[in-house]
Amino acid sequence: MVGPDGQLPLPWLATPLHEALRTQRGHALLIHGPQGIGQFELALTLAQAWLCETNPTQQPCGTCASCRLVQAHSHPDLLVLLPEALRESLGWGATDDSGEG
Repeated sequence: MVGPDGQLPLPWLATPLHEALRTQRGHALLIHGPQGIGQFELALTLAQAWLCETNPTQQPCGTCASCRLVQAHSHPDLLVLLPEALRESLGWGATDDSGEG
């Protein structure tokens, strides 16, 4: 996810991020690779870019209201599904499993 400084957390994600933003989006995107190389960070940064209010076809600005909501893990249009232990270790907190809303 891009922070207010506009920097990617893992610099080697810059090229895949640029390519994914440059090409037309389909209904789904599969991101895979060895554990620990940044698949989650790439997916989250893509979501942040697509939700960015400044220019959703470029790298996210990191400063608009939408980017700040993604950074705070509270954007209403972003749903992150992860196993509970991983979700908590990444700081995404609990989800509402009540089925309401």
